[in-house]
Amino acid sequence: MLIFDTCPRLVPTENPSRKNTLRFLRKLEVYKSERVIIEWTVTTPKGETKYGSAESGRVASKSTLDSLKIFIAQDGTDVGLPPLELQEELAKVCGINSKDKFALLLYVLMQHELRSIEETLDRKGLTNEVNEFDDFKG
Repeated sequence: MLIFDTCPRLVPTENPSRKNTLRFLRKLEVYKSERVIIEWTVTTPKGETKYGSAESGRVASKSTLDSLKIFIAQDGTDVGLPPLELQEELAKVCGINSKDKFALLLYVLMQHELRSIEETLDRKGLTNEVNEFDDFKG
């Protein structure tokens, strides 16, 4: 998946969590599974945890202190067309709020040629040098 090489370029420089986001992306792991079950929890102001009912989903993520795991349900859809939920999850993780970068993220997810992606991101003025990302060695 070419997202590993190019997604750091899409993380907004004004993102206050940029350094942590890049650390997560350095250790991004993507898994395909037969199904994804999503369970919602809410912590009340009193500190109580309330659980929602589990439901079937297409994409779920789990973050730890220094890594991010994304789980994608294999449901027979075309592997060349990532589910919208994957794009939404990556946009959330990367702090992407602009329509332009959201569209570029979709392009990155769907394009299979790294050179095309890099040329497009260069044309859009997104620098190829993301020193903070390179500083995290894994």
